[in-house]
Amino acid sequence: MKRVVLITGAEHYDASSQTSREPDDEALRQALLEKGIDVQVAVWNDVTIDWEHMVQRAIVVIRSCWDYHRDREGFLAWSERIASMTTLLNPVEVLRWNTQKRYLQVLARHGIPTIPTVWLPRGTSLVLADLLAERRWSSAVMKPAVSTNAYATLIVDAASLAAGEAQAHLNTWAAEREMMIQPYIDAVREVGEHSLVFIAGEQTHAFRKRAVLCGESDSLGERPVIPTSQEVHLAKKILRMAAKLLGLCSSSSFLFARVDLLDDAGTLRLMELELVEPRLRLCDAPRGKEIGSIPPACRGEVYFSRPFCYVTTPSPRPSDGSCSASHRFSLQECGQTVSWRNWRPIQFGGTSVAW
Repeated sequence: MKRVVLITGAEHYDASSQTSREPDDEALRQALLEKGIDVQVAVWNDVTIDWEHMVQRAIVVIRSCWDYHRDREGFLAWSERIASMTTLLNPVEVLRWNTQKRYLQVLARHGIPTIPTVWLPRGTSLVLADLLAERRWSSAVMKPAVSTNAYATLIVDAASLAAGEAQAHLNTWAAEREMMIQPYIDAVREVGEHSLVFIAGEQTHAFRKRAVLCGESDSLGERPVIPTSQEVHLAKKILRMAAKLLGLCSSSSFLFARVDLLDDAGTLRLMELELVEPRLRLCDAPRGKEIGSIPPACRGEVYFSRPFCYVTTPSPRPSDGSCSASHRFSLQECGQTVSWRNWRPIQFGGTSVAW
């Protein structure tokens, strides 16, 4: 039996149906079931689960774990344990790198345009009004360096400074967490971020992200968009750089990725690179790429996302198991074989499973 375990957080788990309340997770679960793949949903920090039994002969895919910021070290320790027993996607090294927003600083050092950021190590004390005046920022966004879903995030403006709210927020959170402060860019509310979704290195669809911090003032809301060629080019460049920094063969090493971009007065900038638990709006993915059937007994790499599943069978691999930029595998999609570039062996996170 082919098996996949989708991982969620306790807030999104429906114990009565043993499914996730997150629409993306349910869409993926249903798509896999339609392909004859057994699917279970589990909560990553559920202490009642026998994980060795749960993940036996299964691929584990992290999805809506939007609470890892409360215990990042515990989440990474759990991930290490799972990866020691089976294939975890995305791989542990990716999770470790991407759950701390300092990755933005690393990407910026390698030429990726990001939002200017002031990083404040835990325990830092400063006068917020002086920082904004020095930087000539009329408003800013302040949040922990480990954060999801706008956790402990605050817009700093003249009103919040005058009321003392912003300074109190910084004093409270900086005492226990590393913080980051960025200028607030009006385009977040006016144009919005464009989130480009990639599955195994292929750009599938995109959507405009709702500006959560703007509340009702974001009248445009969230909706599908067609990315520009410049956006696609930059997003692919970002993923290639991330893969290189992580020692991966190519961006296809990421089962899923979401690249959030913002047009800042004509300059495209990276807002976030989401490789851990991004919402992907899978309902917007183009149809017509479903794989017809998976051989009952095969050994190969498997990638899946609504509404398509990929099964690959390797072309001859070097005897030492190495992977090079020129090494190629064949991809079987809907009964057709096409070229699939820059695959990588299992130690880089590929799923090699005998069914």
